[in-house]
Amino acid sequence: MSANLTFSQKYLSPLAVYDGQQLTELPTGFNSDGKSLDNGPRSQEPSSECYKQHPAPIRAIKEGNSFDFHIYYHPGNADETKYAKELHERIRREFPEMRIYKFWDRPVGPHPVPMFEVNTFTPIETGALFGFLTVWRGPLSWVA
Repeated sequence: MSANLTFSQKYLSPLAVYDGQQLTELPTGFNSDGKSLDNGPRSQEPSSECYKQHPAPIRAIKEGNSFDFHIYYHPGNADETKYAKELHERIRREFPEMRIYKFWDRPVGPHPVPMFEVNTFTPIETGALFGFLTVWRGPLSWVA
């Protein structure tokens, strides 16, 4: 990329999807909490296609996967290792449709500590695992 490009030339505008469409002005008022913006009544059906499929170029095919979740633990900590093994088993039982890799007892690849990996394929799976790990990660760290 040329150093002479402006910021707006380096990235496609997030609004480019609406190119050529006549857009109505968004409401400027606030909800009763005084902080969140009033976007009008909430629809029963989600309006974004991103609820159904990931936006390009995120892959959404079984041969590939959309997101990798890596769950890390410290092998020198027996309690953490036990918790990680239990979480690994819980994920296998709760989400059998996801691709779940073996439980590594040593660092592998670029990962500095042992971990296990879970792959998701759809926005629903990604959101479900994100919420699940937020609640159940315990003493562990994870990254997607």
